[in-house]
Amino acid sequence: MRDLPEAVRAADADREQALARLHQAVGTGALGLEEFSSRSELVLRAGTRGELDGLLADLPAQPPRSQPPSLVLCTGNGSVKQTGPWVVPPLIEVQCGVGRVTVDFTDATCTHREIVLRVKMTKVGHVRVIVPKGWLVRVEEAQTTHGRVINKATSPPDDYAPMLRVFADVGGGSLKLKH
Repeated sequence: MRDLPEAVRAADADREQALARLHQAVGTGALGLEEFSSRSELVLRAGTRGELDGLLADLPAQPPRSQPPSLVLCTGNGSVKQTGPWVVPPLIEVQCGVGRVTVDFTDATCTHREIVLRVKMTKVGHVRVIVPKGWLVRVEEAQTTHGRVINKATSPPDDYAPMLRVFADVGGGSLKLKH
Protein backbone atom coordinates (compact mmCIF):
# COMPACT_ATOMS: atom_id res chain seq x y z
CA MET A 1 0.00 0.00 0.00
CA ARG A 2 1.40 3.40 -0.95
CA ASP A 3 1.49 6.21 1.59
CA LEU A 4 -0.54 9.33 0.96
CA PRO A 5 1.75 12.27 0.07
CA GLU A 6 0.86 14.15 3.28
CA ALA A 7 1.74 11.12 5.42
CA VAL A 8 5.22 10.67 3.91
CA ARG A 9 8.03 11.34 6.36
CA ALA A 10 9.67 14.73 5.90
CA ALA A 11 13.35 14.69 4.94
CA ASP A 12 15.91 17.32 5.89
CA ALA A 13 15.70 18.69 2.34
CA ASP A 14 11.92 19.16 2.76
CA ARG A 15 12.49 21.13 5.97
CA GLU A 16 15.16 23.27 4.27
CA GLN A 17 12.73 24.08 1.45
CA ALA A 18 10.05 25.02 3.97
CA LEU A 19 12.49 27.32 5.81
CA ALA A 20 13.41 28.95 2.49
CA ARG A 21 9.70 29.64 1.84
CA LEU A 22 9.40 31.23 5.30
CA HIS A 23 12.45 33.42 4.61
CA GLN A 24 10.92 34.45 1.29
CA ALA A 25 7.64 35.36 3.03
CA VAL A 26 9.50 37.58 5.51
CA GLY A 27 11.32 39.28 2.64
CA THR A 28 8.05 40.12 0.89
CA GLY A 29 6.33 41.26 4.09
CA ALA A 30 3.84 38.39 4.12
CA LEU A 31 5.18 37.15 7.46
CA GLY A 32 6.40 39.04 10.54
CA LEU A 33 9.58 38.15 12.43
CA GLU A 34 7.74 36.76 15.46
CA GLU A 35 5.57 34.51 13.28
CA PHE A 36 8.68 33.49 11.29
CA SER A 37 10.46 32.46 14.49
CA SER A 38 7.49 30.45 15.71
CA ARG A 39 6.93 28.66 12.40
CA SER A 40 10.65 27.97 11.94
CA GLU A 41 10.69 26.00 15.19
CA LEU A 42 7.64 24.01 14.07
CA VAL A 43 9.23 23.33 10.66
CA LEU A 44 12.33 21.89 12.32
CA ARG A 45 10.13 19.56 14.42
CA ALA A 46 7.78 18.52 11.60
CA GLY A 47 7.64 14.78 11.06
CA THR A 48 5.64 14.59 7.81
CA ARG A 49 5.26 16.53 4.58
CA GLY A 50 1.63 17.18 5.54
CA GLU A 51 2.75 19.01 8.69
CA LEU A 52 5.13 21.13 6.60
CA ASP A 53 2.40 21.90 4.05
CA GLY A 54 0.12 23.05 6.88
CA LEU A 55 2.74 25.54 8.08
CA LEU A 56 3.04 27.03 4.57
CA ALA A 57 -0.59 26.84 3.40
CA ASP A 58 -1.48 30.50 4.04
CA LEU A 59 1.65 31.93 2.39
CA PRO A 60 1.62 33.37 -1.14
CA ALA A 61 2.35 30.78 -3.83
CA GLN A 62 5.94 30.37 -4.88
CA PRO A 63 6.66 31.72 -8.34
CA PRO A 64 7.33 28.81 -10.71
CA ARG A 65 10.95 28.14 -11.55
CA SER A 66 11.74 28.58 -15.16
CA GLN A 67 13.30 25.51 -16.61
CA PRO A 68 14.80 24.91 -20.00
CA PRO A 69 12.73 22.73 -22.35
CA SER A 70 15.71 20.50 -23.15
CA LEU A 71 19.44 19.99 -22.72
CA VAL A 72 21.77 18.80 -25.49
CA LEU A 73 25.22 17.43 -24.59
CA CYS A 74 27.40 16.68 -27.60
CA THR A 75 31.03 15.63 -28.02
CA GLY A 76 33.07 14.15 -30.83
CA ASN A 77 36.44 13.41 -29.24
CA GLY A 78 36.27 15.43 -26.03
CA SER A 79 34.60 15.33 -22.66
CA VAL A 80 31.32 16.88 -21.51
CA LYS A 81 30.04 16.84 -17.93
CA GLN A 82 26.70 17.95 -16.51
CA THR A 83 27.33 17.78 -12.77
CA GLY A 84 26.77 19.75 -9.58
CA PRO A 85 23.62 21.80 -8.96
CA TRP A 86 21.48 22.21 -12.09
CA VAL A 87 17.80 22.25 -13.06
CA VAL A 88 16.73 19.13 -14.92
CA PRO A 89 14.67 19.68 -18.09
CA PRO A 90 12.11 17.11 -19.23
CA LEU A 91 14.28 16.09 -22.23
CA ILE A 92 18.03 15.44 -22.35
CA GLU A 93 19.81 14.48 -25.56
CA VAL A 94 23.34 13.07 -25.52
CA GLN A 95 25.39 12.66 -28.70
CA CYS A 96 28.80 11.05 -28.37
CA GLY A 97 31.50 9.97 -30.83
CA VAL A 98 34.72 8.72 -29.21
CA GLY A 99 34.55 11.07 -26.23
CA ARG A 100 33.07 10.86 -22.76
CA VAL A 101 29.83 12.31 -21.41
CA THR A 102 28.77 12.33 -17.75
CA VAL A 103 25.28 13.28 -16.63
CA ASP A 104 25.08 13.38 -12.83
CA PHE A 105 21.64 13.97 -11.29
CA THR A 106 22.90 13.66 -7.69
CA ASP A 107 22.83 17.41 -6.89
CA ALA A 108 20.31 18.39 -9.56
CA THR A 109 16.86 19.85 -8.94
CA CYS A 110 14.11 17.95 -10.69
CA THR A 111 10.60 19.40 -10.50
CA HIS A 112 8.78 16.87 -12.64
CA ARG A 113 8.06 13.17 -12.43
CA GLU A 114 9.47 12.03 -15.76
CA ILE A 115 12.66 12.77 -17.70
CA VAL A 116 13.42 11.41 -21.17
CA LEU A 117 17.09 10.70 -21.92
CA ARG A 118 17.98 10.04 -25.58
CA VAL A 119 21.51 8.76 -26.19
CA LYS A 120 23.10 8.43 -29.65
CA MET A 121 26.63 7.00 -29.77
CA THR A 122 28.25 6.71 -33.19
CA LYS A 123 31.69 5.35 -32.32
CA VAL A 124 33.37 3.97 -29.20
CA GLY A 125 32.55 6.68 -26.68
CA HIS A 126 31.43 6.32 -23.10
CA VAL A 127 28.33 7.82 -21.49
CA ARG A 128 27.89 7.60 -17.73
CA VAL A 129 24.61 8.54 -16.04
CA ILE A 130 24.38 8.79 -12.25
CA VAL A 131 20.99 9.03 -10.51
CA PRO A 132 20.11 9.30 -6.81
CA LYS A 133 18.94 6.13 -5.07
CA GLY A 134 15.18 5.93 -5.22
CA TRP A 135 14.89 7.13 -8.81
CA LEU A 136 13.30 4.70 -11.25
CA VAL A 137 15.46 4.12 -14.32
CA ARG A 138 13.69 2.41 -17.19
CA VAL A 139 15.52 1.50 -20.39
CA GLU A 140 12.64 1.82 -22.84
CA GLU A 141 14.65 1.14 -25.99
CA ALA A 142 18.25 0.04 -26.54
CA GLN A 143 19.88 -0.69 -29.90
CA THR A 144 23.52 -1.73 -30.07
CA THR A 145 25.93 -2.63 -32.85
CA HIS A 146 29.23 -3.19 -31.05
CA GLY A 147 28.41 -1.35 -27.83
CA ARG A 148 26.60 -2.15 -24.63
CA VAL A 149 23.98 -0.67 -22.32
CA ILE A 150 24.44 -1.45 -18.62
CA ASN A 151 21.74 -0.49 -16.10
CA LYS A 152 22.96 -0.83 -12.51
CA ALA A 153 20.47 1.75 -11.18
CA THR A 154 18.12 -0.94 -9.98
CA SER A 155 17.41 -0.06 -6.35
CA PRO A 156 13.71 -0.02 -5.42
CA PRO A 157 12.10 3.26 -6.53
CA ASP A 158 10.65 5.74 -4.05
CA ASP A 159 6.93 6.43 -4.46
CA TYR A 160 7.33 10.08 -5.44
CA ALA A 161 10.78 10.06 -7.06
CA PRO A 162 11.34 10.91 -10.73
CA MET A 163 11.47 8.30 -13.47
CA LEU A 164 14.26 8.44 -16.05
CA ARG A 165 13.14 6.92 -19.38
CA VAL A 166 16.15 5.95 -21.51
CA PHE A 167 16.21 5.52 -25.29
CA ALA A 168 19.65 4.47 -26.54
CA ASP A 169 21.28 3.85 -29.91
CA VAL A 170 24.79 2.65 -29.12
CA GLY A 171 26.96 2.00 -32.16
CA GLY A 172 30.05 1.29 -30.08
CA GLY A 173 31.27 2.06 -26.60
CA SER A 174 29.12 1.92 -23.51
CA LEU A 175 26.20 3.55 -21.78
CA LYS A 176 26.31 2.96 -18.01
CA LEU A 177 23.44 3.90 -15.69
CA LYS A 178 24.14 3.74 -11.96
CA HIS A 179 23.50 5.19 -8.50
